[in-house]
Amino acid sequence: MYDSPIHVSGIFLLLEVAFSMGKLNRDVKFEGKIESVYLGAAVDGISEMVVSGKRVMIDFGGVPVEGYPPILKGKIIGIDLNKSEEYVGKTVEVFCQKSKEGYTLEGNEKYYVKLKKGES
Repeated sequence: MYDSPIHVSGIFLLLEVAFSMGKLNRDVKFEGKIESVYLGAAVDGISEMVVSGKRVMIDFGGVPVEGYPPILKGKIIGIDLNKSEEYVGKTVEVFCQKSKEGYTLEGNEKYYVKLKKGES
């Protein structure tokens, strides 16, 4: 019953309309202070930053798998991750996607974590 071509096409059409109307858009923009930075990509493939209590995944590490497209992800702007401890307490602007675990830069090259001017 639910696997008919018409039913499946209808579901995809509804999803497409919902996305185009912004109903399922999970893009989020917020400002806050960096509370911590975890650069564990070499260990577990994930690096994250906590910004005013919100966990933001900033890198996903891992080795690219042949035959799969690269993971689209945003940028870190104005922050030298090699000196990440120097940025704790600084204000950043975050444009990212809401995820099950919190927030992520994965999914769009337009996403970013950007150090606010005057915070260097």
